Amino acid sequence: MKIKVGIFFGGASRVKERSFDVGRTAYNYLNRSCFEPVPIFVDSLENIILLDWQSVFQPNIRDFCPAQELCPPSPNQFRIYIESLGNLPQEELDRHFQKMGKAVKAAELPQLINFAFLLMPGEFGALQLRLEEMRIPFSGSNSTLCAVLTDQARLVPVLAEKGFNTLRQITLSRQEWLGGNRDAILSKVQAEVGFPVSIRSTAQSATEHQNVVTEHDDPDSFREAVDAVFGREIIAVKTWLTRSDYERIDHIRLLINAIDGLGFPIRIAANEQQYSVFHPEELLKTLNRLASEVLEEQSVMVLEGSQSAVQISIQEHPSWTKFSCLVLAKEDGSPVALLPEPDDEDKITPLPFSREQSAAIRIVCERLFTALGLQAYVGIRGCIDVQSKVYIDQVLPNPEPYLPIQILHAGAAIGLSPSQLLTYMIRSSLQARVSENPNEASFRTLLNYTDDLVRNWRPQEEKKTKVALFYGGYGIERNLTLQTARHVYEVLSGSEEYDPIPVLLTGSVQHWEYHQTPGAMLFLPDVDSIVKALQKIPAAMEEVETLRNRCADILIKYASGNANANAQKRSLDDLARMIDQAFIALQGRPGEDGQLQHELEVRKIPYNGSGPKTSQIAVNKVQTLDVWRRNGFIGPNQLLVSKRAFELSAEEAYQKIESRLSYPFVAKPIDQNGGIAVKIIRNRTDLDAYLRMMFRPHGADGAEYRKILKLKPKSEFPFAEEALLESMIGPDGARHFLEISATIMASPTVEGSLKYQIFDLAECIPGQVHPVIPARFSKNPQEQHFLSSQIKADFEKAARILNIFGLATIDGFVRIYENTNPEVILLEANTLPPLHYGRGVMQQSGLMGVTPFALLDQVLTESRQYAELVPTLVAEVVTAPKVTIPIASIPNTEPVVAPVEIAPAVVDTTTERTAMPEIPSYGVEARFKEFLNDTIGFFVSKIFIKNLLALGAFLLITFFAVSTGLKLYTHHGESLELLDFRGMSLEEAKAKARLASFRIVVNSTQFDANKAPGIILDQDPKPPARVKNSRNIYVVITSGTAPMVDLPDLVGRDELSVYIKALKRKGLDEGKVEFQFDRQLEENTVLFVVYNGRKISAAELKTGVKVPKASKIGLIVSVRNTGDVPIPDVLCKTYDQAEFIVGNSGVKLILETDDNNPASRPVGYFVWKQEPAFHPDSTMKSGAELKLFLTLKRPADCPTEAPEQEGEFENE
Repeated sequence: MKIKVGIFFGGASRVKERSFDVGRTAYNYLNRSCFEPVPIFVDSLENIILLDWQSVFQPNIRDFCPAQELCPPSPNQFRIYIESLGNLPQEELDRHFQKMGKAVKAAELPQLINFAFLLMPGEFGALQLRLEEMRIPFSGSNSTLCAVLTDQARLVPVLAEKGFNTLRQITLSRQEWLGGNRDAILSKVQAEVGFPVSIRSTAQSATEHQNVVTEHDDPDSFREAVDAVFGREIIAVKTWLTRSDYERIDHIRLLINAIDGLGFPIRIAANEQQYSVFHPEELLKTLNRLASEVLEEQSVMVLEGSQSAVQISIQEHPSWTKFSCLVLAKEDGSPVALLPEPDDEDKITPLPFSREQSAAIRIVCERLFTALGLQAYVGIRGCIDVQSKVYIDQVLPNPEPYLPIQILHAGAAIGLSPSQLLTYMIRSSLQARVSENPNEASFRTLLNYTDDLVRNWRPQEEKKTKVALFYGGYGIERNLTLQTARHVYEVLSGSEEYDPIPVLLTGSVQHWEYHQTPGAMLFLPDVDSIVKALQKIPAAMEEVETLRNRCADILIKYASGNANANAQKRSLDDLARMIDQAFIALQGRPGEDGQLQHELEVRKIPYNGSGPKTSQIAVNKVQTLDVWRRNGFIGPNQLLVSKRAFELSAEEAYQKIESRLSYPFVAKPIDQNGGIAVKIIRNRTDLDAYLRMMFRPHGADGAEYRKILKLKPKSEFPFAEEALLESMIGPDGARHFLEISATIMASPTVEGSLKYQIFDLAECIPGQVHPVIPARFSKNPQEQHFLSSQIKADFEKAARILNIFGLATIDGFVRIYENTNPEVILLEANTLPPLHYGRGVMQQSGLMGVTPFALLDQVLTESRQYAELVPTLVAEVVTAPKVTIPIASIPNTEPVVAPVEIAPAVVDTTTERTAMPEIPSYGVEARFKEFLNDTIGFFVSKIFIKNLLALGAFLLITFFAVSTGLKLYTHHGESLELLDFRGMSLEEAKAKARLASFRIVVNSTQFDANKAPGIILDQDPKPPARVKNSRNIYVVITSGTAPMVDLPDLVGRDELSVYIKALKRKGLDEGKVEFQFDRQLEENTVLFVVYNGRKISAAELKTGVKVPKASKIGLIVSVRNTGDVPIPDVLCKTYDQAEFIVGNSGVKLILETDDNNPASRPVGYFVWKQEPAFHPDSTMKSGAELKLFLTLKRPADCPTEAPEQEGEFENE
């Protein structure tokens, strides 16, 4: 029987999302041979939910709690926590809980779990105390210690009393701040602490929310920082009114954020009134209403959230190196401090400190563990100065929500995998509970049982399937592979079946290198950080070996000897002797192009995904689409542009591109996935910037092109010899148009064929992180089922054409026309799709009831089976009807200069790698000849010729009989020439038709703004056809009522020319274009749409706004430089303040002092007069002169000190 370990995560604190993320990590890493993980989620309202596994693997808490399908609609798509639903009745709460698991009472926990692993901060030991009362053993220190350690105000005096160095600090209560003198408080901070300072709550559960103020003479920044930690924000009404709808909505999103937001419900104090709101939509409406209807522009709105600190710490913030250090209690009770880690964003490991610094930190941390009587394990944060003097900042009894990466690194450094480290932490915590409760027999029994499980587990560990987890690469996608590798490693690490061994692939096209890395390195920020860490390993090894010797008793009992701790360079032949199979988590080359697959096949190592030939084609978007086209599919028009052609004549290249593709179109690399360098090209400026960026010299940054393409500075952008241009895909008259991603699982069968399973199709919506699953093809259930089956069949056919095996994705679009026939437009295939929790493939499999482990287990198991059956499988699939996999040139693709040639696979010339041979056709030619001989034999057989002659005679007799009968029945030859009724009114046409013995029948109407109602636009049959007497003539006439059409929304088309084109496509006309100054947006960005004098925002357009066809639509467009700037109000300001207010407006300052001071910056002077004078809404030309009259004395009519409220207003 396994020990049931309750993993507690979530809570109401600011770090609840971090707690959830680490809780999922522990859920994965927990050793399944010894423990059964029981995920226990505590929501913001302190409800306890026994979480189902689907919810565990969601990306964030808000993705499952509250249940999204039960939440009220949010027009602005705010994603909320459960407290924003207000005071729901219990039955409503239960409905939400049933969607994510099962709600339980605290009293039920002893029946559900044997041990509590705490991954959520319990303020002041409250959670530990409740568990002690229920006699449930838990991780870390006891409630008494936690009560001191989690309260900074109590901890610092204790540390000082024990002789430890601490940073200077003062504490400040909420009442002292709100009712005290702000200047006096600032002076006290300057005198007793000194700047810069760090401001945070004294409760350790809020340590992630801290603000740093650097200057003592910046009272506004100090006030803002203190207010933020106290959960307050002050918004000036004037500031709110000047913000656009988007800026207001974006600000509300910030307030929802767990770490940096205020926390709902939020109280609003304004105009001597108090308001309390629960939901972000309600908050947005309330602020808009107060700002526009209730308050004066000089007023402010004070927001106070529920996540407000009661007391804060204002602490010195030195520039010394910060550290975090994990201390473990050994079985004999003595402490051992593991290697300290840098406690900042650049967590590069190992050993960022010198040996002397590391030793000093570890000695202090071990002494602290003993002095405070700490238990099991603890995380310690602090800093070390240039003289190696160590200062203690925080002592965290349950450090996991704060230090997950450091914990894993520290364990790996001494030789423990994450799973082994967690096992030791549980055992060490049990020993602590036994020591303080010697009479509790159940605790001792559980400790002994844990030791038995660990002893029996060790031999089983050696029998696990060893899986090399390849990640990294040398292309631009290398950092994208890290998340997949991390998630696969987590899922496999805690399993009973697999032992994952991370292998970092680095190098270049010509030469590859393989580095076996500890699992903890997967939690570094990116692959480049891992490479840097590998370079530091030799310098760290002596320190690491010393530490391992001290931990020898731990390693003997818990480490499996799988070399998890050592990062070392390996050859592929070395790895082949170590492993049983491979999991390729690479994206791009050399993982998706078949080269690594070939190397693994040479060494008979099974691997996931498709074989070399399929991979070689699928990585190339041009080849892939050509193969699909040859088998009946359609796709976007493609055009390859070579660097050579572009450099010979850019102008000629532009002309040829523009003759084949219309703006806007899509530009992308030819062989990279993950959305890297995919841009919409709207005009020649964009095209020029994209191609010059793609074809820039190696090492060049291309800063000027980045600005045009709106790329982030220093973000990676590939260097390439070719760029792929594709036409945009649109509805093209379809009644329903969707972007679809299909996940395919191709599995081998015992009969030697492939079975294809298509997961529920995902509907990708622009601007949304998560797709809609299943895709919404129709509101009618029967039609939805029919369409889904048809579309799945097309995606399966596309997968079979490429001979895809294993897990893969295919992306495309679907058009559904009035006759309900779907049309699939294919884009690309991904033979190694990314695997991220709660997204993409894992989200689709989760909705089908497949756990992440079950999915990976199927992939690995079937890859071993496929390795044995691959010749039979490939032969059968390739010879299926209409399946061809050409790898020659691509005649359907037009390059700018020369025909496309498919580059051969790049082969390393080192002794480790062998040449990739031409892959045989597996009997396709032989089978075709056999089919051709059989077909010819059938057509020349006697029985076929006899039946063919009989059929011909029958058809000839039937033809003569039918044609003779028709002549007699239709009076053949008796016809009249048809009149042309087009352009006539309906009445006129009917009158003329009667004279000619015709009948006019109105078949349909069509609106035409340029024609009067009742005018015939078209007729059937058309003149000068000859028709029978009394024939019906079907006509289309103009309608007097314009049909209603939806105004196009601004998503993806907010540039003026693009939006005008969208209006034209809807049959709408461009009206008056007005310009509005907006410094933040690009020129010609559409801000509002105007119809009949009504301004329509982007948010309204999303919900759907109908107008009559042919209407004139006005537009309000951004402009950055109108030539006019507001006249600044600098009267009574100091010169420094005036200079700051004028800023970069372009206004030229002319100074005149009353004492003729020649200084160019007369500091300390006051403005007693300005020309031109300030008036509300008054402007002046940019570049014009603003004359300031200055005096050393404060003018008598100026206030000696601005009121506090005005100071807050100015800051806003």
